[in-house]
Amino acid sequence: MRWLPSSGIFLNLLWMSWCQGFSVSQPQGRVEALERSNVTLVCVMSGESPPGPARWYKGNGSERTHFCSGAPKGGDKNDSRVTWTAEYMTVNYSITIRDLRVSDTGEYYCEKYTKADENKPYASGPGVTLTVRGVPIITGPASRVKVGNDLELTCEVNRASNSTVKWFKDEQEVTPEHRDTSGGGKSIRSVIRLTLKIQDIKSVVRCQESGLSAQNPLEDKFHLKDAIADLPGVPVIENPKLVLGDSVIMTCKVSGVYPRDINVTWIWDKTFKSSQSQHAEEHENGTFTVTSVLSFTVKEDMRGTRLTCQAGYEGLTPVSATVTLAVRGPPSIKGPQKRVEIGQTVSFTCESLGDQDTSITWLKSVRTDSEEQKMSWSNGTRSEFKVTLTKFDVRSSIYCQIPGYRGGSVPSDTLNFSTFILATPKVTIQKMSLEDSHNISRFHCRISQFYPDDIKVMWLLEGQTMNFTLFNHSENLDKTFTAFTLVDVIVTNEVKNLTCVVTHMGNRNVTRTVEFSKKSSGDEEKTVNNSTGLNKIHIVIGVLVAFVLLCVVLTLFLYCRKRSQRKKASKKKSKSNNDENKNTEVEYASLDLHNLQNANKGQRPATEPTEYAEVACNRPKQSQDDEVTYASVVNLRTKPKTDTVQAQSTLQEENTEYAAVNFTRKTKRVQDSVLYY
Repeated sequence: MRWLPSSGIFLNLLWMSWCQGFSVSQPQGRVEALERSNVTLVCVMSGESPPGPARWYKGNGSERTHFCSGAPKGGDKNDSRVTWTAEYMTVNYSITIRDLRVSDTGEYYCEKYTKADENKPYASGPGVTLTVRGVPIITGPASRVKVGNDLELTCEVNRASNSTVKWFKDEQEVTPEHRDTSGGGKSIRSVIRLTLKIQDIKSVVRCQESGLSAQNPLEDKFHLKDAIADLPGVPVIENPKLVLGDSVIMTCKVSGVYPRDINVTWIWDKTFKSSQSQHAEEHENGTFTVTSVLSFTVKEDMRGTRLTCQAGYEGLTPVSATVTLAVRGPPSIKGPQKRVEIGQTVSFTCESLGDQDTSITWLKSVRTDSEEQKMSWSNGTRSEFKVTLTKFDVRSSIYCQIPGYRGGSVPSDTLNFSTFILATPKVTIQKMSLEDSHNISRFHCRISQFYPDDIKVMWLLEGQTMNFTLFNHSENLDKTFTAFTLVDVIVTNEVKNLTCVVTHMGNRNVTRTVEFSKKSSGDEEKTVNNSTGLNKIHIVIGVLVAFVLLCVVLTLFLYCRKRSQRKKASKKKSKSNNDENKNTEVEYASLDLHNLQNANKGQRPATEPTEYAEVACNRPKQSQDDEVTYASVVNLRTKPKTDTVQAQSTLQEENTEYAAVNFTRKTKRVQDSVLYY
């Protein structure tokens, strides 16, 4: 069919009407237009006509309705989308319809009326059939459909001649479930059913209708992301270790969801409370991780409260996760209630209310200790820690801590050992000077290593209180204290007891007593130690034992060293003698006094006894002519002869006398020998 411009149609009809007489012409017959476009319906009258209006009606018979006129009558109204094509209407009564709708499809009649009878048409045109070719419209579900379920889509389009409808998912054609026609075959309704997958978030469904031109089909698009919903699982709600009074932020995460505008709600024991902030992070597959936070201050009445995080979409069953809040109280530490002496063991307890499984850590002087006994009870956790006190603990401190919110820690109050430790004073007495001209001596009492600083000192002489001087005490590096006191005493020959009494903490007495009297310079006072646990004898004994052991070790070392030197010298000398006397023959002589033969016995005076002994050398048997060597035995007693009786007794006591023997060896050396008998 060839389409002519509106002005050309009008001129052609005007020429025909001039030749044939008056008539109403609608030459288009049938018109097809696209939905939401504009169309012109032509109406031309030939020749002059009686005065009166021209009117347009839609439909025929009972469906006839007023559509447009110059002067509507009664309750008739003009469609606001319709305008007259000609500015001055004399013979051209064409109209233009804007923004066509599918409902505009129908037959339109142009009629001429006169003023004499406006209810009866003077002349009427044959009518024009308008078919509005509707763009396919896809209708989806009223609410989102969860992944894994079926999605139903409907495509409805006004049917034109020889038109068909096809479905496509992305670029792949989809076979519809069923196809209906309605409205006398003027419209088509097609339905498809899809099982949703998470990948469908990025898919597009098209409903395509081919009508006037198959090369330029009409279609409608539906993005599956507008109907799909994904709730893969329950939310993950953070369950931190809450501590009373903390300002916390609870976090709830929902991962792999679609779309991002999921509704997240917090519920306190069935009381709804919306989240204060929400953040979404998109993933590569198009899903999101949505994080919702809730801020609040931990209160006592929250202990045991059930807190629920609920997430969902309208029309779908929501998912949720619930935690029971464990509100823990700050840790409290307890130590000894009274003073404890150094060397004893003390116990500390740390309690945290509200949680039966709280980790408790002990810290002593910034050092972490783990030797603890942990206990749980229905309303919290208790830990016990034991320490054996030393003198260095005067300046120590201890505290416990529990895990805090998000990795921090909550400490207890710090307990200083100085509040309960007790160091008993050590007392010593020393004489500072000898007696002066007035027989007065000064004694010194030293009180050391005591804590706390609460002492009273008193001197007693034979049980009687004395006046004394107390120097100001001083603090030691280990935080203990030292004090000094002096007293002057008159010394007599009588032995007396002098006592230094130290009262510590009001009721603990430590005493030291010394005995003194006037004596020689070499004597010393005797000290009596009455203080409990302050005797140093074991220290002195230890020092003496160590000194003796050291002396023994040193003596053994020197002895071994000297012996080694002697052995070396003896070996060296023996070697030298062996080399020198290699050819020397050594002879031995024996002196037998029982078989002595006196030689020339009568030649010596009787008062000067002389004894002779034959010396037999270890030689081969001698001949009769061999020379015999005699040894002269000389009494070595040097006292005069007048003491004869005394000399005889002396000779009886002496068992050994000496004789000098001279003999010649083969080596021609003369050697003196001493014989013993």
